[in-house]
Amino acid sequence: MTRFTKLIDQSIFLFDLSLVSSDVSSLLKQIETQLQLGKKPLIVFTPNPEQIVQSISDDSFGSNLRAGDLLIPDGIGLVWASKLLGFRTKRPSLDARVAGSDLVQAMLSLPAFFGNVLIVGGRDYKNRSLQLSTISYKVGAQPLFWTAGYKDVRVPSAIEEADIVALLEKLRPSIVFVAFGAPHQEAWIIEHRELLAKSGVRIVMSVGGAFDMLLGIVPRAPWWMQKIGLEWLFRLVRQPWRWRRQLRLLTFVGLVIREFIRPQSHL
Repeated sequence: MTRFTKLIDQSIFLFDLSLVSSDVSSLLKQIETQLQLGKKPLIVFTPNPEQIVQSISDDSFGSNLRAGDLLIPDGIGLVWASKLLGFRTKRPSLDARVAGSDLVQAMLSLPAFFGNVLIVGGRDYKNRSLQLSTISYKVGAQPLFWTAGYKDVRVPSAIEEADIVALLEKLRPSIVFVAFGAPHQEAWIIEHRELLAKSGVRIVMSVGGAFDMLLGIVPRAPWWMQKIGLEWLFRLVRQPWRWRRQLRLLTFVGLVIREFIRPQSHL
């Protein structure tokens, strides 16, 4: 598989994960190269602080994240943590957060594109102008195909698996976006990477709820809140049921502080 470690501006290690320090423009150049020359799927994951905490308590999830080729820092907390720990250790830090939804939209707007795009999982996008063989101009200029995939991804049936295999063989998509939410989307990608390779997929990316925002199902925070890293607060206000998940942010802060005060030989 073509790997892009040497093409990335920097790889920053944070909590045993190698995160990409790059901007969207640089990432797009690598993605275009992969679409043209890649022979096996490039696996792109988008961890945020909540998922970092989850990866530490869930060995399987942590292992799946480390199996990815590009780990995009989708959370301003990761940038802050890398800068704080980098100040202590005199090591490089992440330049900026790269929102997964921004990268998806940029990928779908590439002027030169090769092949179909398949979204697996997510909400009922069929009713949001994302039907089979329908171009969605809200997101980009590429034809997008969607399948729910499973009634419950945690307990897939043999019929559902067979349908996924048949769909991949029929479409042979260049890009597959997986929207089951963490940790299920990452597990699905790792478990199906051989199938994806056989189907000609060149990029597979975990996207969580990115298409919910891109299609206007869930509103995104105003630009100024995104800029100062308060997008999580906007989502919490709009979706108060997320408060239990947001508690992981406090755990993440605790982890960063613990790393910061450790003897430097352990950092």
